[in-house]
Order: sequence, then structure tokens, then C-alpha cells
Amino acid sequence: MESVTGLVGVVGQLAHRHVPWTYQVQDREDIVQEGCLGLLEAASRYEADRGASLRTYASRRADGAMMDEIRALARQRAREVVLSGVPDVGRGRTCGAYPAEGRSPESRELILRFSTYLRARFGTLPGRERDAVGLRFFDGLSVRDTAARMGTSPATVVRLERSGLDRLRADFLASRCGRDL
Repeated sequence: MESVTGLVGVVGQLAHRHVPWTYQVQDREDIVQEGCLGLLEAASRYEADRGASLRTYASRRADGAMMDEIRALARQRAREVVLSGVPDVGRGRTCGAYPAEGRSPESRELILRFSTYLRARFGTLPGRERDAVGLRFFDGLSVRDTAARMGTSPATVVRLERSGLDRLRADFLASRCGRDL
């Protein structure tokens, strides 16, 4: 039987495949770390009598852990862009410390308008969509944490979030990109 230490090289190979999806060196290090944690988790849960080799089972779990980390990093980057320099309507201060440098003035203006519109119209969403969007974007919870808090599945959270954001986006465009506020 193959040992866990013999599989550490597999994590490096898997991480190399994910390099195009990372932004910074520390992101790559985080991905490798998550892959190693996935590897250790797989080793503790592995059952030889289920028909898969340890290498196959651990590789899948490590790859899944790395993809989860990449998704989390992408959500964090998207939140940083949207919240950069956007007034926090409820608290009278600015959210985030990330400047919108490198963006055209039109793009910055549109991001500012949509963020302001999102905060102002968020309460008009139906209950479960409002809960999903609020927990994901305003409270910063992951899909799994949101699902646990709402008492539903992660797939339902994703569906509710997408539906709520689609509704807000359509309303935003119908309002001439927030000019009616």
C-alpha cells in the first residue's frame, strides 16, 4: 500500500495544473497547503475495501480541496473589486481598502452605481433569495456555511443566489443603470 508521504508529489503536480487560475505567489502556496490538507483528510477517511486505490482517492480529494480554495480566492477578489471605494450606505463610511486603480472612469462609475443600487434594493428580494445574497456577499460566508445557516443544500444556495443577483441585475438595467436612485 502506498504511503501518504509518497503522495505529496501528486499534490505538487495537481497544483501545477491550477497555476493559471492563481493571481499571486501566496495564492499558489495556499493552494498547495489546501491540497496537502485534502491529502491528509483523504488518508484518514480512506477505506481500502471500497475498490479505489489510496492514490486515486487522495488525488481526487486533494484536487477538490485546491479547487475549493481557488473558488474562495476568486470570490474574495471579486468582492474586493466591487467594494473598492464604495460607500457603505448603512454605516456612512467606505468599505474595503482596495483602490479601483487601472479601471476606466466609466467602469469605476458603473461599479459604484451597481454597488450602491445593490445595497439600496437588496431588501426588495424575496425572502430566501435575500437571505442567500446577504449571507454570501454582505456577511462573506461560503456556500457551505450559507447552506448550513439556511438549513438547505449548497446547490439550493447557489440557485437562490443566482436568481437574486439576476433579478437585481435586470432591475438595475431597467432603472437605466441605477440613475433612478
